[in-house]
Amino acid sequence: NYTDAIHKYEEAIKAGQGNEVNKAKCYSIITYCYNRKKDFNKAAEVSFKAIEAKPDYWPVYLECATAFAGLDEPNLAAMALMKGQAWTGNKRAQNCFSTELMKISELIRDEVQKYLEKIFDNTAKDVNLKKLWKKKKQSSRQQSSKTSREECSILSSLTSSKSDLCPSTTVSSSTCTGTLTGTLTEKVGGGGGDTSSSWKSCNICLEDMVD
Repeated sequence: NYTDAIHKYEEAIKAGQGNEVNKAKCYSIITYCYNRKKDFNKAAEVSFKAIEAKPDYWPVYLECATAFAGLDEPNLAAMALMKGQAWTGNKRAQNCFSTELMKISELIRDEVQKYLEKIFDNTAKDVNLKKLWKKKKQSSRQQSSKTSREECSILSSLTSSKSDLCPSTTVSSSTCTGTLTGTLTEKVGGGGGDTSSSWKSCNICLEDMVD
């Protein structure tokens, strides 16, 4: 039961009385649990706490990347993997990060690498994932608000036009959205129907997120 596990490790954090290693490990496990519950927003937020507690605790970056993948943010997933890779000298961990990065499209990897070269002197170690995610959400909300206003204006115009032609006619509109809900694999989905989909191309400009 992931909910019970989350509660258990939250209590363990309190019992640890501020021990940074304990916090990092517990928050990492809690992140894992939220990912399995498919609560990717919460998983991302908790992963930041683990990173803040102990930046060199590399397992959490894998879970952070999984959360970003679930949120359909492959560019941020790549950034999380590169940051984790930069923080560890463990050979097994390095191989793990390299394997997961290869599952992300070359286009996205190249874009993230260019961003790192330009902004962070070619190292992901100092990237603030929490800050990038916060700015991405703010950008999405602003874009969503703008799109909603435009759609309302268009629908209003369409409704008016239809009414002029035929007063009994009504116009409705619906939108369909999709969500990538997998871990860091080349194709995500499964079970019931053809839900597989490869990593999507980058849908944000990373440089716009830097103050």
